[in-house]
Amino acid sequence: MQAAVNGLLDENESTVAALPVRWSTTPLPYFFIMRGYYLVLTTRRLLFLGHARWSSKPGPLAFSLPRARDVLAGYGKDAGGATLWIRSPDRGVLRLVVHRRWQDDASRVVEALEAENQEG
Repeated sequence: MQAAVNGLLDENESTVAALPVRWSTTPLPYFFIMRGYYLVLTTRRLLFLGHARWSSKPGPLAFSLPRARDVLAGYGKDAGGATLWIRSPDRGVLRLVVHRRWQDDASRVVEALEAENQEG
């Protein structure tokens, strides 16, 4: 994973956290409608790397978002996992579903984005 990310980083940019997420395009949790991505939080951007549903290998860069002050629209967690709501200028609010195995990584992403909101 780190090898795939290193080629995408700009000078003086480093990885803060990375986790697999599912972008739910509907409010209902239909597994086969969700798109799989690796969310990589860097010091400057949020990178979304595509990946196949049955593979753990990250794919090419699908899109990226700058780390803006208000990029985190919401966060919630339960026994099954966590949900991140990320604000995108051209895609609206993305609902990202995180499996419970990756909840600690999701918490790191949220803490980093909330700390940025408090600084600004």
